[in-house]
Amino acid sequence: MLYLLDTNIRAATLLGIVGAGAIGYYLLSASRVLEFGVVTTILIMIFATVMLVELPAIWLRDRF
Repeated sequence: MLYLLDTNIRAATLLGIVGAGAIGYYLLSASRVLEFGVVTTILIMIFATVMLVELPAIWLRDRF
């Protein structure tokens, strides 16, 4: 379940970049108008969200 959530977060980012209107849409639109503070914030939030999902998954894999 955690793997699917992690995969869906990453896919939503990529789909938004190519035009599907997900998380990546905000990233792409902020980079187009040169708002690098917003771009950095979005990237940090995406990274933190992926790590928040990935760390419990790693812990569960090691434990069981």
